[in-house]
Amino acid sequence: MANRGDKALLTSILSTDYESFCRRAFETLNGAGRLSNDPYVKVVCRDVAKVAQGEVKRVTAKPSWPRSASPPGTSGITRRNPS
Repeated sequence: MANRGDKALLTSILSTDYESFCRRAFETLNGAGRLSNDPYVKVVCRDVAKVAQGEVKRVTAKPSWPRSASPPGTSGITRRNPS
């Protein structure tokens, strides 16, 4: 069991670091599941934190590849839903 100092440190981190908060919330809501370490997670957390802190008013997300092309890393893979 964590001591009071550890709990205070964890509370401080979770209240000041949005990515840490999101990771803890995800684990809490999804049991043993963990939020992936994909680069987009860091980008989204950073951008949402900037909005929350008032550094920017809004964030828009749009793909950086042409609509006619496949997203990076997919190589044009077609995924089918199981029937």
